[in-house]
Amino acid sequence: MKKDAFISNPINNTRKWLSWCPEAPETKKYRDRYGPATVTTTPPISKPSRGGRPQGVTVISVLSLIGGSIVTVFGLIVTVAVAAMFSRGIGLGKMFGMFAAQFALLGVIVSFGGLFVIVGWGLWKGAAWAWALEVVLVILGLIIGMITIPYLIGLIIMPVCGLILYYLPKPNVKAWFNKTVEV
Repeated sequence: MKKDAFISNPINNTRKWLSWCPEAPETKKYRDRYGPATVTTTPPISKPSRGGRPQGVTVISVLSLIGGSIVTVFGLIVTVAVAAMFSRGIGLGKMFGMFAAQFALLGVIVSFGGLFVIVGWGLWKGAAWAWALEVVLVILGLIIGMITIPYLIGLIIMPVCGLILYYLPKPNVKAWFNKTVEV
């Protein structure tokens, strides 16, 4: 019966234990040795937070993923088409140099598409390397936009790259990528 009473009321049992324990915080011996008992609470352990992903970074990363995927697939389709034309032997002597140049250009296009997919994933995850690589790609996009102004595509590329280049150095964006924010 005493066992059940001991288990049923743990608060009273703790008080009883504190009353006879010489090292309990409420005893004179404890206060003389360690000072008054203080109760401290520690905050719950949580992951360090960088804040939420900025909406602009979400938009840029999704557009980078979609655009990179489209460019990669388009480059692969055109590469297969060029390879099919080349295998049929259409003017092999005259066309060999042109086909080689097209393959090289398509290889660059597919590589850039893959690079945009990788950077989009890095932006989504908040990787610092993705931020730096996106800045480089945007500057490269501005240069390509200036070159392609006569074809009117530059009029689309340049404002988009300009907006991204304006947005990426903002303090909340740099904080998402764990970049040091200078004031």
